[in-house]
Amino acid sequence: MTDIERRLREAMLAAVDGELPPADLVGRVLRMHRRYLARAVGAAVVGAVLLAAVPVAFALRGADHGRPQPIASASSGSPAHSPSPSPRSSHPPRHAHSRPEPVWMRGLPLPPATDLRLLLAARDPAWFSTASGGITTIAGLPRSRYPYTFVRVRGGWDARPSPKVPACTPDCPDPRMPVYLIADGSTVARRVAVTQETAPGAGHVLLWLETYPPGTTNASTTRATAQPVSASGQPAGAAVRLPTGYGIQQQVGRYLLLSPDLQGPGPVIFKLWDPMTSRVVRTFRNVVAASASQIAWSICAGCAMHVLDVRTGRSKLIGVPSRTWPYDGLFSSGGRFLAVHLSGGVTANGYATLGRIAVIDLATRRLQVLVGSRVGTDAPAALIFGWRAGSDTLIAAVTTAHPSAQIGTWHPGAVRLRVRRISVPPGMTVVLGPYG
Repeated sequence: MTDIERRLREAMLAAVDGELPPADLVGRVLRMHRRYLARAVGAAVVGAVLLAAVPVAFALRGADHGRPQPIASASSGSPAHSPSPSPRSSHPPRHAHSRPEPVWMRGLPLPPATDLRLLLAARDPAWFSTASGGITTIAGLPRSRYPYTFVRVRGGWDARPSPKVPACTPDCPDPRMPVYLIADGSTVARRVAVTQETAPGAGHVLLWLETYPPGTTNASTTRATAQPVSASGQPAGAAVRLPTGYGIQQQVGRYLLLSPDLQGPGPVIFKLWDPMTSRVVRTFRNVVAASASQIAWSICAGCAMHVLDVRTGRSKLIGVPSRTWPYDGLFSSGGRFLAVHLSGGVTANGYATLGRIAVIDLATRRLQVLVGSRVGTDAPAALIFGWRAGSDTLIAAVTTAHPSAQIGTWHPGAVRLRVRRISVPPGMTVVLGPYG
């Protein structure tokens, strides 16, 4: 089990205990969606990390390189005030629970003729057909030393070759690398720019490029410059200087949702920042998901989740099952649905064992836990999900350390997933969700 997987387990335990996740987990790891994958791959742990830690990366959005902090429990109180690591901060014993954790999703059979085109991360990224098993390599991407990393944007994917690990890791920004754009379903990638970090814009295939002054060794104490660009790489607006210690998570309407590079004890504070006036218009604690127009956040285990539509200024409260914590969410392309990972299941030793998928119909405010979506967090598999481009069809996948994988689909009105095993070529992994 990797250290990052253990910290995710501890965060979910904190959730079922009714406390905020450990500050070291969420507070100090928000940059992982832009930085962790490249570092992990560059550290020559390609196979294990991509198959086990990548889906965890989607949830955590960061990589904490410090000492684990004690997790919250009913008796120990907030982790921010605990004097020393507790026993629960150590690696949990394997197979401590009485029942084996499910490795695969369960559901109705997915017809073999169902053809889903899935993006595969690899040194040579490709599209995979679930019906034929065929692989179509994406042209225009030079072969990378390590697998490419991806950021989901409206209408496509931002692709970057994984850089060599910088000597100033973990505080410095990534080295400047070429960024390519892959339109949904396209077999040809287009080079957009050279930059250090990227974030999705609010428009179709719009990107924000983030760069730091040459020689920057600590991103948390340096202001980055952000430039919006179109799919052709042409500027789509004026460049702005971001607040010190913050990077862009997502453009939401006319604003930028900023996440801190580092965070001290307490909840993680996101800022909705107006680039025209350089003012913070609102703050959010523990953001679960963000899109071009909506933001979802949850402040405690079992508490209702908040969803704000930035265009109208209206917010909704969505009830969640007691003693569970929603995290790592993704809005559908039309904005009607929100899918989230939902913690669940605790071992006798106090560790969270199960991750589930819940889908929220934002029109009715109904949360539906997908039957059969439970997959163990200690299993040699990882549960990821994403929305099919331009539709309200949810695609889930379980990746393992072997070519064997599993896919599942959900459509509005369905209670169960439809699932099927697939074989993914060695060295490739399915990309779903906002990052990969």
